[in-house]
Amino acid sequence: MRLTMERPSKRRQQIILLVCLLLALFITLFFGTRAFRRFRDRPTDEPIREWMNIPYIAHSYHIPPHLLFQAVGLPDTPPPDKRPILKIAKALGLSVAEATNLLEAAIAQERASKGPPGKPPPPTAPSATTPVATPAN
Repeated sequence: MRLTMERPSKRRQQIILLVCLLLALFITLFFGTRAFRRFRDRPTDEPIREWMNIPYIAHSYHIPPHLLFQAVGLPDTPPPDKRPILKIAKALGLSVAEATNLLEAAIAQERASKGPPGKPPPPTAPSATTPVATPAN
C-alpha cells in the first residue's frame, strides 16, 4: 500500500500566504508604533547611570556637552568621548558616584544660571552707555 500526500490546492496556498503577510504587517505596525512613541516621548532628566555617556546625558538634560566634559575634567575635542561614565570614572581615578555628583553639580549650575526652564530671561533696560536707536522721521 502506497501513501501519497496531495499538494495543497492553489487556493489554500494563497490563503496561507495572505495570512502570513497580514501577520507580518501586524507585527511591523505594532513594533513600529511602539518605536515611534518611544522616539516621540523620549525621557528627559533621567537619573544618571553608569552605562550612560556624556553626550547622552547632555541630550537628556538639554545641557551643552562641553560643560559636562569640563565638569569631569575631560577635553571636549572631536570626536566626542562616548565612553560610559563607568569607564571615564575608572580612567580618572574616581568612583562612579563621584563622577555622577560632578555631572549633577554641573547640570544644576547650568540650570541655575539660565533660570527656570521654559521662561525667557527678563528683558533688561538699556543702560546709559548703550545708545538707543531712534526712528528717523
